[in-house]
Amino acid sequence: MSGLVRGQEEARSVAGFFRQTTALLAKKLVERNAETGEHYIARDRAAFLHMFRSAAFGGMLTAITTTLKFAIGALHLPRLAEGLLASCNYAGSFVLMQFVGATLATKQPAATATVLAASMNDLSSPERIDELVEEIVCLIRSQFAAIAGNLLLVVPAVLLIDLAWTAATGGHQLDAKKAEATIESLSVLGPTLIYAAFTGVLLWLSSLAAGWADNWFASRQIGENMLTNRRWLIVLGARRLKAVVNFLQHHIAGFAGNVALGLMLALLPAYADSFGIPFDVRHVTLSTGSITAAVAALGAGVLATQAFWYAVLGIAGIGMLNLGVSFGLALQVALRARNVQRVEKHVIYRRLRQIVFRQPRRLFWPDPV
Repeated sequence: MSGLVRGQEEARSVAGFFRQTTALLAKKLVERNAETGEHYIARDRAAFLHMFRSAAFGGMLTAITTTLKFAIGALHLPRLAEGLLASCNYAGSFVLMQFVGATLATKQPAATATVLAASMNDLSSPERIDELVEEIVCLIRSQFAAIAGNLLLVVPAVLLIDLAWTAATGGHQLDAKKAEATIESLSVLGPTLIYAAFTGVLLWLSSLAAGWADNWFASRQIGENMLTNRRWLIVLGARRLKAVVNFLQHHIAGFAGNVALGLMLALLPAYADSFGIPFDVRHVTLSTGSITAAVAALGAGVLATQAFWYAVLGIAGIGMLNLGVSFGLALQVALRARNVQRVEKHVIYRRLRQIVFRQPRRLFWPDPV
């Protein structure tokens, strides 16, 4: 009887209608994003090492992105024009990573949380919960491999670029004043952690953009319409047209997410600055590249300063907030889509705690098959 009463009230409630609608939207986003995020999870040692190499390549490309960012800043353009150029730099770098198979660690959480949701359809048996917990462990391990690859390669890559820059121009990428300002801007004592948390929100929003683009492409049947379009068939031919459609099906989501992320990372701070609003973004890989360039400009003596170590702590906080906020928001959407009950959540958390305290090595290195 109480269930019937609640159902009747839910049917008449505007808030209930909103909850049902958002749950359906979340379910649709989860279904499409899960396909995009599947390749971000490494389940064995071969995949783990592949993820590390892919992330290392991503770190090298991020070093180039950091250099271009400093070069754009040195032009002293109007703030919005600088933001537009910087957004092209970021978006171009992220899209290039997508096409060459490189990985940016901070893009993982928002995509992989939806993969978890795909495993939450039926948690009525202990075996299904064990499978879900194992998937979570694989996800954490994959993110560790990605962020380790990014950061371990971005540092030497930036140093090599600075050496080449010094040999070509006689000076470092940054002057002493700019280098000191860069280190100070990353200090854990400043607004760095607030900016990092908001960057996590932007990373999550970019995953929504990817899911929207994938949904739009599928629901509008763009690929099917292109294959039957006479003009496209005449211009490209059947074989080339099919190749184009397959390419779009595999890359439209990533392209939309990368472009959206690049635009948000650069244009939002520029737009806020034009209104006098103090706002910036903090991305862990880009920030690591920036502090490396600053150290190269100031010399090894800066490593003994308090400001440098405050900046190192700031980068650690940036990494945790970039990953944690984006993953938390995406996971909440996933849980909303699958309507996971509180009792099931408690069982999952208990199993995870057992692994953390009894088998912590599994979070950083896969067991042999």
